[in-house]
Amino acid sequence: MKFARKTPTANAIVSGEHPVTQILSVRETVLLPDQVILFLKYPRSARLFTKEELDCVYLSVHNTSPVPRLKQSPARVDTEQLGEQIVRCPSGPRGLLITVGSKSNGVFPAGPTHHWDSLAYEALVDNDNTTVVFVKGLNLRPERVSNASRFECVYGEDFSRLKLVLRSEVLSIAQEIVRCRTPLIVLNSQKKVNSSVKVSVRIKGGGTLPSIARLGFLSDSGRDPLPTRKPHETCICTMARNQARFLKEWVIYHALIGVQRWYIYDNNSDDDTDQVIESLFNAGYNISRHIWPWIKTQEGGFSHCALRAKGSCEWIGFIDVDEFLHLPSGLFLHDVISNLTSTITSFGNISIGEIRVSCYSFGPFIDVDRRMMVVNHYKYQVWEVFKQKFYRRVATYVADWKDEQNVRSKDRAPGLGTRAVEPVDWASRFCEVTDTGLKDRVLRNFANPKNSLLPWQTTTNKKAGTWFVEEENTNKVQEKE
Repeated sequence: MKFARKTPTANAIVSGEHPVTQILSVRETVLLPDQVILFLKYPRSARLFTKEELDCVYLSVHNTSPVPRLKQSPARVDTEQLGEQIVRCPSGPRGLLITVGSKSNGVFPAGPTHHWDSLAYEALVDNDNTTVVFVKGLNLRPERVSNASRFECVYGEDFSRLKLVLRSEVLSIAQEIVRCRTPLIVLNSQKKVNSSVKVSVRIKGGGTLPSIARLGFLSDSGRDPLPTRKPHETCICTMARNQARFLKEWVIYHALIGVQRWYIYDNNSDDDTDQVIESLFNAGYNISRHIWPWIKTQEGGFSHCALRAKGSCEWIGFIDVDEFLHLPSGLFLHDVISNLTSTITSFGNISIGEIRVSCYSFGPFIDVDRRMMVVNHYKYQVWEVFKQKFYRRVATYVADWKDEQNVRSKDRAPGLGTRAVEPVDWASRFCEVTDTGLKDRVLRNFANPKNSLLPWQTTTNKKAGTWFVEEENTNKVQEKE
């Protein structure tokens, strides 16, 4: 296990001869393999800077001169919540300190810097008042529950001084997700401390993971048990990066078969994902975007989503944007689930907590009755698009996917190797099953009979629980002479 040492923080950086006005502070900085994430904190009354107003600034660690060695434009700036922003900067030359500056206010003091390979990065207080901590770097064995007695959770600000932190019992730990007993003083003071107190995980007799994980509270945490009837019968959670071109079709299709709520965990998209989500929301779809910059954390992201959704959703599905639930029976999704679970529970008092549906690329394969529900996984992607996805998959361990490192890793596409050359059989490589059932059903049931267009190919709205298509008005008003 490795513990990262904090990079020295500049105490005061000035622009020219004048001190910088403390409009914002860089609360934390995290070094990812291919970029840098900076978390900004503004005073309550301050206006947030736009992407165009900010610079990524690279300074010498050992040189006290405030003159930047390098400036670059941010890759993206997102507003996480009131008074907070997440800035994504390109990775700079090794050995430089990274901060931000504004074109009108100069360079701002850098914050504490952490390495991604050893970090507690998110934390939520659950409805039962336990804390769920998401960590990187414990290197526990996959698919197994570990011995919780070896660890403890710590709450505070300065984890280097154990006398000043609160310690609590670890109730369970598996891979990168830790559940702790939350100290009563933290629960009783949640409104006062939730923006400042951090939580981390310590190996007893060993070290403590560096942490940027400030406590988040669910909207219904600490209340009475969840209601017996939840607002939504079926919901979907996905993690996506640069899937804007496919998102509209994926959301509208699943709405047509009965999905009511979507949670989109945006994993560092550079495209128009946020705008597509906003347009779908404005059209009446109950969809939200959650910024999730952490790479190689799909299990953690889905667990985080499950915690947020369990108070609102009877069932939540975890599928990718290139996966489509196919219901050959023509029933709605909640009817299929109801029929399936009622059939099983009729044999006894059994509580069904999970339904698994297997899939084949380009076609269906099932554990449940084929006539009820299958998954079509459209795995093939245009080569140029796939190269970007493949680079991200290996980025945790390899700086460039063409490097001859970890060539047998499960993170690499099978049989592709390290050559940036499109295989001759690429278009047919992932076609395991030939099945046009989903395509035929979509065209038969959802295409507009007037023009054969599908709902996601036109302007689509949702009103009063019904779905309809508004054709684009192509009539032009003639100007009077």
